[in-house]
Amino acid sequence: MATQTPPKRGVAYTTYISLVSQADTDLFQTAVTLAAGDVTVFQDGALDGNIDTLPTEIGATGVLTVTLSAAEMTADEIAVRFHDVAGNEWCDALIILHTSEAEIDDIAGDVAAHLLHTM
Repeated sequence: MATQTPPKRGVAYTTYISLVSQADTDLFQTAVTLAAGDVTVFQDGALDGNIDTLPTEIGATGVLTVTLSAAEMTADEIAVRFHDVAGNEWCDALIILHTSEAEIDDIAGDVAAHLLHTM
């Protein structure tokens, strides 16, 4: 799984979401049905198109694994919009990701190397 914190620009990223049931908005939808057009990606405010790989549910938990490709992560701000095209199973949702040029581990390693070099 290509996940890091914070999300890194141009690097595949995985996150998770649960969608609220339209039938009972106190519950997350399980056995989620996703079809082409249900999940779209926006890069820096412009529509990129349908997500490259539709999210998959972990068992029947209602927890969806959302994986964005490196190409989909090539922006400063990525929005992933969930909209049930059929319109009757789950409520709309939105994930917003802000990317960075470097991972926290990269920064920490650079700081440590600098400190060792200056001693």
